[in-house]
Amino acid sequence: MRAIDPKLPAGYTSATQQQKDTLKTYVDASWTSLVQWETQMAKIQTVVAFAKPLLEAALKRPGQVMTDEQYYADILILDEERKTILRRLCDQAMGRVASVA
Repeated sequence: MRAIDPKLPAGYTSATQQQKDTLKTYVDASWTSLVQWETQMAKIQTVVAFAKPLLEAALKRPGQVMTDEQYYADILILDEERKTILRRLCDQAMGRVASVA
């Protein structure tokens, strides 16, 4: 929304006050949703930032040997968990019923 050209559409000037008020209600709700979305997105870590401390801790355990395949599998699992959390936050911010992931 922030990149929208501020010119008024041609039909807006001929709209009734009730139509303008209804539009304002929808625009305000959209703006509120955008702010909520950006707030939630700011909380999301990258996969690397999320996974690095967990994987480093696992590698430091005595006797723990992790193959490249195990490491890659763990990264994939963590990425899926991150996506699930992101979906839930998005649904919550948008006021939707949580998606199944």
